[in-house]
Amino acid sequence: MWGAVTYSVAVGPVPPMCKAESTTDQTIPTAEWTLVPWSAEEYDTDGMHSTSSNTERITFNTPGRYRVSAGVSFATNNTGLRAARLFRYDGVTPVVLAEEMRGATQGDDTSFTLTTMLQVNEAAVGKWLKLEVYQSSGGNLDLARSTPRVHMTAEWIGGKVV
Repeated sequence: MWGAVTYSVAVGPVPPMCKAESTTDQTIPTAEWTLVPWSAEEYDTDGMHSTSSNTERITFNTPGRYRVSAGVSFATNNTGLRAARLFRYDGVTPVVLAEEMRGATQGDDTSFTLTTMLQVNEAAVGKWLKLEVYQSSGGNLDLARSTPRVHMTAEWIGGKVV
């Protein structure tokens, strides 16, 4: 009779990371920059997002280097511009980390993925990310919640973890 073989792998602590998503409809008014609130989390290993207060934020609780990204899709409409910008806030001064603007695509939604690297030092712990979107279709336009999902992500990739 063959015995069972068991393997054990030590993986250590899970690094800080968060992916917040929008699972509810959001209408974006024409010609206004609008913050995107996040109603759910795919994962959050460091208490970086709340679904009940300041839902538009991912907050850095651990120093280190982070890869931050956001993805957004607008409903189909071939008029005007679409834009998204990812900010780091300290409560006073917003800093643009990534921004993209393009013309609407005829017969298709307009999707963006913004990605950048961010160094979070001891003094920056407690700062947060926000995503704003813009559209100029001439009327209200919804964010498309299907695939790819509207999301914002921060993933620790290195540096000193305290």
